[in-house]
Formats: sequence, C-alpha cells, structure tokens
Amino acid sequence: MSAGENGIKIRKYPIGAFARMAGVSTHFLKFYEEKGILHPVVQDNGYRTYDIRDASFVLECRRMKNMGLSVKEIEKAINDSTPAETEQLLAQQQNVLEEQLWQQQMHLQGLQNLRAALRFCQRQEWSVRTAPDMWFLPHTMDREFLQEEGIYRQLPQWMEWMPLVTSAQMITALPEGRLRAEWGLGVEVQQAQQIRLVPDAPARLVQQGRVLEVYGSWQVTENSQSEAQMYRTCMERAAALNLIPEPMVFRTLFCYTEKAGVRQMHCMLRVAVKAAW
Repeated sequence: MSAGENGIKIRKYPIGAFARMAGVSTHFLKFYEEKGILHPVVQDNGYRTYDIRDASFVLECRRMKNMGLSVKEIEKAINDSTPAETEQLLAQQQNVLEEQLWQQQMHLQGLQNLRAALRFCQRQEWSVRTAPDMWFLPHTMDREFLQEEGIYRQLPQWMEWMPLVTSAQMITALPEGRLRAEWGLGVEVQQAQQIRLVPDAPARLVQQGRVLEVYGSWQVTENSQSEAQMYRTCMERAAALNLIPEPMVFRTLFCYTEKAGVRQMHCMLRVAVKAAW
C-alpha cells in the first residue's frame, strides 16, 4: 500500500487483479500505458501495480473509445486539453457519428428494399405503373468491360451505396433480331439525391414513364438465354394486356441464390408501354 494525500493507505493491485476489477483486459492496460495515458507504478522486478485512482482514467478511456475517438484524440483530451478544447473535440466527433448514422440508415433502407423485392419475386408480382426515373452507369457491353475512363472514376462511389444502388441491365432488341445486353449499375434519381450521389457521363438518365413491371426468378443459363427468356416474358405479358412495348427492357438484379445445384437470379423487369387502342 501507499499513502494518499490525507495519509490514507491506498491499496496497490497487480495488473491482472486490477484489470479484472476495472472490467478491462491486461492488454487494454498495457496498450494505454504505451500511449502515455495510464501510468502504473513499475517495480524493480518489472511488475506493474495500479491503485483505485487509475480506475477513473480507465473509465475515461473506455468512454471516449466507445464514442469512436482515436487513441491520439483520447491522449490529447486527457493529457493536454482545456474544457473548451475537449468540448470542441466532442462536437467534431458528434458530427462524425451523425454522418455514420445517416449512412447506416441509408444502407438499412436498401436492405429493407431488397427484402421487399425478394418477396415480390417469390409471388411473381406485376403491375402497370409510372416508373421513377433512373440513373444508369454502364459497365459492360455484350460480356466485355467498357473502356471509358469516366465509368471507373465514379464506379467506387456508386458501389459504396449498394444495395440502394443495384446491379442493372438494359436489354434492347436490335433491328437484325439479336439482343444487346448492357450491364451496369442503377439507382432511382430520388435515391441518388438522397445519398448525395451526383452521376457524371457516361452515366445516363433512363426515363420510361408508364411501364409494365414484372418481378420474378429465373434460372441462370449460358449464352444469354436468361436475357432472352426475360425479354420474351415482358413482350408476351404486354401483348396479353393489349399493350405496345418499347424495344428496351430495363432489368434490376436483386441477388443470386443457389439450391441443389440450381442457380437463380431474382429480378425486376420494366418495359415502357402504351395502350394499343
């Protein structure tokens, strides 16, 4: 024991016992000692001892660590800050946490959208509705990566916001009868504004207006047979509803699943339509 300010004996604890009673690990204590925040008494034999006064610093380290402050910031706050400087540090960290919370809320919204879409796919829902305008960032054409530098300059930012941003494809019937499949990423214009995504060329705006919208699941096949099957699904459904479809189908891919060797893609298809009468 050692004597405190009032001559009261203060008990010393070895590192293991102190760590257990302080609710931390010995690694925690050693780490914050190395960073100049904790100051145990180091005896001649190298053993470290702590007393009850060290517990307040341990609690302060844990409090600040749980608020997301770095070790450097914790050391500054504890060893070299006025109350005003500490308040400013906390205000800055509050801004950081609010930004992170907003990002997590956006990802949660995307997750909720994905769950709803999978339920629609299982029920094979369809409707005729006015579709929201979409941004489309092309990435590949007929199974080859596109070479435009503008794509790769903004691609990481688009991917950061998946699943609000989704895999997307434009399937277009060409005059010679074949289908052109253009893969990329898609996001609703309103959602792009919400996440502060500012698309740039070669991203383009897709405005379809009134569409036939079909949800479903298709088996993954080779040689673009899946694209052809989905394209026919839209054209046949439109014809059955006495609607005239445009030659381009916009596909949103939600996810892949596989069971018992059967791989499926779960998608939403949209084709712009107008009444036949």
